[in-house]
Amino acid sequence: MTVAVRVARTHEELDALGEVWLGLQPQSIDALPDVFGAVLDGRDEVQAAHVVVAERDGAPVALAVGRIEDRTAEARFGYATLHRARLKTLTLVHGGVVGEAQDPEVIDALAAALVAAVDAREADALFFHKLALDSPLHQAVLRAVPPRRRQRFLAVDRHWTRELPDSYDTFLSSLKRRKHLKYYMRRLDKEYGDRVTLTRLRRPEQLETLLTDVEAVAHRTYQRGLDAGFHAERDREIVRTGLAAGRYNAWVLSIDGAPVAFEYGELHGGTYFLGGKGYVPEMADKSLGNYVALHVLAQLIGEGSAQRIDFGFGDADYKRSFGDGGWDEADLTVYARRARPLAINALHSAIVGADRTARRVAGRDRVAKIKSRWRSRRVPTMTSLSSEPSS
Repeated sequence: MTVAVRVARTHEELDALGEVWLGLQPQSIDALPDVFGAVLDGRDEVQAAHVVVAERDGAPVALAVGRIEDRTAEARFGYATLHRARLKTLTLVHGGVVGEAQDPEVIDALAAALVAAVDAREADALFFHKLALDSPLHQAVLRAVPPRRRQRFLAVDRHWTRELPDSYDTFLSSLKRRKHLKYYMRRLDKEYGDRVTLTRLRRPEQLETLLTDVEAVAHRTYQRGLDAGFHAERDREIVRTGLAAGRYNAWVLSIDGAPVAFEYGELHGGTYFLGGKGYVPEMADKSLGNYVALHVLAQLIGEGSAQRIDFGFGDADYKRSFGDGGWDEADLTVYARRARPLAINALHSAIVGADRTARRVAGRDRVAKIKSRWRSRRVPTMTSLSSEPSS
């Protein structure tokens, strides 16, 4: 049976999808209709929805959840941005194929419709956010467009996951670094005693407290220096939506009532999707991130609310320590077959290619040291918290 496609762009057209969207069972937080709507209405760079609906005999069988955005494409050599270009992009959200994501005919139809929108000048480029490299969609994109239109030198990251056992003790005993982790857990409790509190925030009426306490730490992290991670005003609508749906959870670690670390994520379909975490830089030696993470997992496993954890985007030591599965993914851009977009792709490919060559010459260890020093410059320095209460 032939697959037909149409595009939902307006709020009315999105609303008309109604329960069909949820019935197709989105597997990622970004592809949920309420989260998509919160981003659509709450982010200045988002211009319009672009949700491709694949139908058989008039019945929707899959969606490609995308939006038209005003984005800045950057090409960096090391940590220096050598070129920036404003592009109108059709962005497919992470996990944006909802429904029959393994059907070759459906995937080919969705990929062709996305590329056709760029060719019809609805956007300068098609941007896939963290596309799984072993996914049918990635293969369909490779078939749909020639190499000269695709981004080269993909920055591939491992997306880590872990299946959770029935008991926290079983989980802890499975970790290779459990003695190291237990040491830091005991050390913090011994050093600060009952001055340490870990508060879970998950009710709609806790919105302002959550935003204030998490922002108190987030604005001091290196992620903020990269314009990444949690940002209270930017993320307000997403947090509000997640709390209202009963998905959003945040944990704030405080000492003497002052927030020093946090973790937040959303519970959906038996999976805890870790959204982000951070800690004040002057306590970097306290392993606060692992302290919070282990308490979070103890709670989730104990209450049975999560059977697995999705550690989110980007590789990190703690994800490799905790994770036991996953896949490789990367951002991928497909450029319109017009002079300016193709020229931007050629220039950025040259810059990124030179950067990759330099990194290989420098070696992994040297690059890691440079990266660590650079990150330390992105956060302010302050006097460390004393282990004794002030008089």
